[in-house]
Amino acid sequence: MTIDMIDPDILVDVLGAAWVSFVDPWAELVPGCDDGVATVDHQAVVDHQAPVDHEAVVAEVWVSGQVPLLVSLNLARDSAQLVTERMLGGAVGSGVTEDDIDDAMGELANVVGGAVKSLLPDGSRLSLPSVHRTSGPEPAPGPEQGAVTACAYWGERKVVMSVRRTG
Repeated sequence: MTIDMIDPDILVDVLGAAWVSFVDPWAELVPGCDDGVATVDHQAVVDHQAPVDHEAVVAEVWVSGQVPLLVSLNLARDSAQLVTERMLGGAVGSGVTEDDIDDAMGELANVVGGAVKSLLPDGSRLSLPSVHRTSGPEPAPGPEQGAVTACAYWGERKVVMSVRRTG
């Protein structure tokens, strides 16, 4: 399999499976636009320019092997906090730490990265996750960067998953 064989629908399925398992058992991601944008069906968002705060959390894992890839998740900081609270079973506003957010987002990146790795030839390896902050949402890489990107909405909260060839 090559990056050309991975399309946004596959990424939405991968992201949706992780989301249902770890974040929101009632979420069902469905394709919303031709560009791979998806919405959560029970909280559909028509306006795909949902507001995001000025700080984003980016969690990444690298896949090495015949098809080297970077798999990344990008969420607004407040969305990453809510995801963390859900993953840890706490109430909204339960006061998770930045370390908790890093751990939760790294775990999600690890899960979706492992799912993408399973689509690749035997011998592919997954790195440990890396999590960093940006001062604003990072632009999603496009086909010109050798990337496949899918957007999803969890309510009005935007989640971007991308897979980019690194070698």
